[in-house]
Amino acid sequence: MRVVAENWGPDAIIFPDLCGQPFVDLWLREEKGLKQIHDPEISTKTLSSPTLPNRFLSILPADDADCLAHKVSQEVQRVFKEICFAVKSQVEKVVGIIPEETWNNIWERQATNFVETYWAALPWEEDHKRFIEMFKSWCSPKQEPWEFDLILQQYEKIGYTPNIGTCYGKLYALTERGLGSRKTTRDFAQQIEPHFKCTMFGELEPVHLGEHSDFGKLRDFWNKSMLPSLASLRSGERLSAIGLTKRLVVPFYFNASKEEGGLGWEIETGFPSTSTVATSAFKQRILDSLPSGDMKLFELVQQYTTCVRSLLGDEKARSLPLPMLADAASCAHRKVPSLPWDFARLDGDWLFEESFNKPDLQRELQGKWKGSIEALETERKKTVEVLNNLLNFARKSGLRQPSRYYAVILMDGDNMGKWLAGEFAPLHKHILHPTVWNNLRSGADWEAIGEKIRPLNPSLHLSISKALRDYSLHTARKIVEEKHLGKLIYAGGDDVLAFVSLRNLLEVMRELRAFFAGALKGDGNEIDWFGGSGFIRTETGFQLTMGTEAKASMGVVIAHHTQDLGQVLNTVRSQEGRAKESLGRDAFSIALMKRSGGHESFGAKWYYEKEKALQVDSLECLIQWRDAFTKGEVSPKFAYVFRDEARTLSAFSGDLNGAIEKEVSRLFGRHLSSFLPKEEKHGITDRLLEKGLFRLFESGVSLEDLAKFLSLAAFLGREENR
Repeated sequence: MRVVAENWGPDAIIFPDLCGQPFVDLWLREEKGLKQIHDPEISTKTLSSPTLPNRFLSILPADDADCLAHKVSQEVQRVFKEICFAVKSQVEKVVGIIPEETWNNIWERQATNFVETYWAALPWEEDHKRFIEMFKSWCSPKQEPWEFDLILQQYEKIGYTPNIGTCYGKLYALTERGLGSRKTTRDFAQQIEPHFKCTMFGELEPVHLGEHSDFGKLRDFWNKSMLPSLASLRSGERLSAIGLTKRLVVPFYFNASKEEGGLGWEIETGFPSTSTVATSAFKQRILDSLPSGDMKLFELVQQYTTCVRSLLGDEKARSLPLPMLADAASCAHRKVPSLPWDFARLDGDWLFEESFNKPDLQRELQGKWKGSIEALETERKKTVEVLNNLLNFARKSGLRQPSRYYAVILMDGDNMGKWLAGEFAPLHKHILHPTVWNNLRSGADWEAIGEKIRPLNPSLHLSISKALRDYSLHTARKIVEEKHLGKLIYAGGDDVLAFVSLRNLLEVMRELRAFFAGALKGDGNEIDWFGGSGFIRTETGFQLTMGTEAKASMGVVIAHHTQDLGQVLNTVRSQEGRAKESLGRDAFSIALMKRSGGHESFGAKWYYEKEKALQVDSLECLIQWRDAFTKGEVSPKFAYVFRDEARTLSAFSGDLNGAIEKEVSRLFGRHLSSFLPKEEKHGITDRLLEKGLFRLFESGVSLEDLAKFLSLAAFLGREENR
């Protein structure tokens, strides 16, 4: 986008909105000399999160479009290659590699052929009528008479002469179709990747020197040269040029000095490990308890932190903590401020005894311990003992145990292509002042026009761009990282990918969806699916959203921290697809992947309505059931008993809803806590059954899915997951 901005200005780009984008502000300040732009966040927090989509729309002079499009493609390739070769240079320096023909050829081939770019340009002719006829013949509009013709005719009647700009929506639609056609016309450029395969990208070969002609020599090269020198690599990895670049781009390019071929950005673009996300709630409970003055806990945390760092070394021991956890560490213990921070940034893996497996540690730490197996084993046993002491103390103190599960969230706006094409734009009668419309509607032509959608124009595009920009830059990050225990991986407008602790999973899901559409009311931004304002209230005013008519679907996976991440990401994509296709959009689908094997999914609409009023909020209902299981108000056994009964009841045909509800009520009463007073039991029954589970059932959620709903609530309600 910088190519377009430097030639015709940033405002030539319609989508995405570049105003306030940290990368754009940095460009304006550092390269264009606009010293008035001074935001301390530019060089730290905001640059670490990708918030720009992988596509853009711009309006340019037709004579420059072809040249600029080719220049954009060339610049993308150039910059990507520059990044790869900056990493290559640093790898050679750190590992001590003398580059030769085979090594250089692998880097050149893979860096040159990895990124694909596509573009489409549509010149605007001056004759709008000729364009309309062409559009009709190519795009075959099904509506007769074509409503856009009616709008143009009415414009002419009132003295407004349409021009090609009036057809902006159709021009955009044709451009979009052109890009889609180009992307489906694939370039089949053959790329030969000989030798063995990269452990990250199976279609690429790992980097190596010409002398490593067989697998044994290749493995020795990686185990003896690459792995000991590059601490961020894992045991058994053999990476391609692209894999190495992805792994090392932060220290070797983004944060490297300009003299070393980098950008000199002092930012943190690493991500917490899955184990760190899973254990974050436990760590926060520990940190929150440190200020209480319990010296025993302080000593155990200090011993544990010291032992892990001594055994593993700082580089291997640590992982980027979740932002909210880092904030908790900053104020956990004022007398010894370094201890909470050191504890917070230890990788969550080291809170599990099985992570200190003897053979694995001996292989990975042989460089640090210089072959002294006895000293390594002594330190390992000491660390395991200290860890168990900390976990036992936490259990006895009510701090519970670290969770072994975490969640991945993938959200995507529904029908965003149609939104951008103007198919969901407001009707004419809704954009006019009521007094103006009442005066116009007396004419038969205007009455018909009032029921037509307002044609798409750049202003509407810019409004959508601004709403998506604010959501990706501010709203999604605030929800995931500032209010809850999570890490935002990507937010590119309507797309969100995030890792979240199970403690906050349901709240994050619900808020991401509600804030996307502005289904909020009051100064506190309370969620209201039917009475929302369409805006987000901020400290300084209001923030634009996509509006209450906008919808979004979400896929979620709850996985064990050691589960293969590639498999987890594939599953979360399939869950998002299930929410859009099987559940009819504006829905969520949650898959629980247990370590024991297999997984099951529960999905539903975000809410169900009855007579244009809220019938039940699905996630609010799930939250209440989760909390009831956590507090012991309802025994988790109810979930398993309900599943068995659901199989039996589902076998019967006919209208048995009343009988089913009576049987469920009977089972529920048997599993309510006996310590609760009678009045409280009635309140819990009303909240969880009458206004919760039964309303989901009435809305069409099957007994089988309700059984999955309860199993999920019971799992999330486990003490270690809260």
